[in-house]
Amino acid sequence: MLSTWITSLSVPAVGLALATASEAPQAAERGRGIAWWVWLLILLAPLALAIWWWLRKTPREVAPPAVTEITLPEIRTVTRSADPVAAPVAAPLPAVNAPAPEAATPDDLTRIEGIGPVISRRFHEAGIATFAQLAAADVDHLEQILSDAKLRLAKPATWPEQARLAAAGDWEALAALQAELKGGRRV
Repeated sequence: MLSTWITSLSVPAVGLALATASEAPQAAERGRGIAWWVWLLILLAPLALAIWWWLRKTPREVAPPAVTEITLPEIRTVTRSADPVAAPVAAPLPAVNAPAPEAATPDDLTRIEGIGPVISRRFHEAGIATFAQLAAADVDHLEQILSDAKLRLAKPATWPEQARLAAAGDWEALAALQAELKGGRRV
């Protein structure tokens, strides 16, 4: 009885195995391999990784904090004395209307070969706003400003020389010098 039961079970199993084995070559012929969405993931994953890496390496522009300086008026304390006659109060000094020293008008530092808007903004933040200030600056100091701003590609070796010509207003000599330069570097 057990042997008939085993043989009755094995007949459908053999038939199922034969049907599955005969479908395998047909499935391969139909192009059933890796699903299309798997290929899409394989292609998009490296692209997403590259974009993430590039965005992580790009310096972000941070707006300066919007803090305004508040000046409070001077507060005077008054003490009462037992004597009803008050001490004489000195008259306030008249305000002197002295003209405030004019800040130097910032120059367009992007006229210097090799300085773009980002570097110009970094120099303004560091206190270098005119051609004269740039001409007086040491190349090591300029490199330190660029390093702090994570700007590695710029080479400021010729910038003070160009700034001296620009501060003197010698635009022809500046144009001749810049014709010899490529990206602010001597070629």
